[in-house]
Amino acid sequence: MNIGLINTYSYDNTGDAAIYTALSKLLTNHSVYSTLKDNADKPISRIQYREDLSNCDSYISVGGDIFNNTRPWLFTRNFLYNLKQLKNATNKTFLFGQSIPASCSGIALHYLSYHLKQLAKVVVRDQQSYNILTNLGVNCSLSYDVAFILKPSQKAIKTAAEILTAHNAPRSAVISVREFNALYPTDNSLFIRNIALLCKQLKYLNYQPVLLIQSSVSEHDNDRHIANAIKQLCPEAKILNIFEYSALLPNWELLQALLIVSRLIIAVRYHTAVLALAAGRTPFNLFYSNKGADLSSRLGVMGCHVDQFNTNKFLPQIEQSANLVFDPKEIIKSIYFNFKEGMDSCHATQNGDYYEHI
Repeated sequence: MNIGLINTYSYDNTGDAAIYTALSKLLTNHSVYSTLKDNADKPISRIQYREDLSNCDSYISVGGDIFNNTRPWLFTRNFLYNLKQLKNATNKTFLFGQSIPASCSGIALHYLSYHLKQLAKVVVRDQQSYNILTNLGVNCSLSYDVAFILKPSQKAIKTAAEILTAHNAPRSAVISVREFNALYPTDNSLFIRNIALLCKQLKYLNYQPVLLIQSSVSEHDNDRHIANAIKQLCPEAKILNIFEYSALLPNWELLQALLIVSRLIIAVRYHTAVLALAAGRTPFNLFYSNKGADLSSRLGVMGCHVDQFNTNKFLPQIEQSANLVFDPKEIIKSIYFNFKEGMDSCHATQNGDYYEHI
């Protein structure tokens, strides 16, 4: 079967790259296409580029916070464009691993829910999104982010250890960062000061703080600005741009491997937490939206909202989290089960067994 991935965003955001790779893994027995070009030196997955997806047998609306809408009483151009992709072949389309972001509310949310009711299957990744949609009459299922099925190779783990050694960070505390905006309204200046103070205290405790660059999409979605600002306040912090190693490994795999070999993990970006948990590590979950909050409320991962973070209060929990293991097995089963249901709903497979990869 030919499967088209719709509502894609960018390969230069590590979380999205992880989602696309995980979906291609679930679709091993199919040909997978996207209108998104991969400019990496090495392709991250089996996904093939196509300018036109109209001849595909089935469509998957990829996970993420795709349906952001920053105009409460109107629609943004991106929102309408993503919505249009859902309407092309509703009976052959299912949505998998979405969250309904806080910016999608009012008339936009009702308009979205109307179109979601037309799809073959809807699967969301957090409890709040599930509650919102079911209250609006959407027949949906609750599972988890598809990136939970990913695991890095031994080569990736070895490479990650070598990179941290080269950065003189054998006892590392990796911290994912991001810049906040109207979609996720948090005080950037306060965030920078809090993370800089955290870095100073980690350094005092003989950890090497490492700020991760996980997104390099555009000027509006790039972690470097925030990382540089934090480093100005704490020069002892180091910056690690995972895109500098794209010729060696896919960015998601290097990130996950770094999370395995690091001593401490402070996950601001959602997929830092997901990829750590998928690998059996427990991060401190410094979340900023409902998708991140869900990891703490539903899975019991220690953490707090970025606006509530206080280094003195939470540093003991950050150190404690490093000693906690996590078993993602039941999560993986849920993903495979719900994905198979979605494929069956689109009649894209008759006897496919998606559990064989667990």
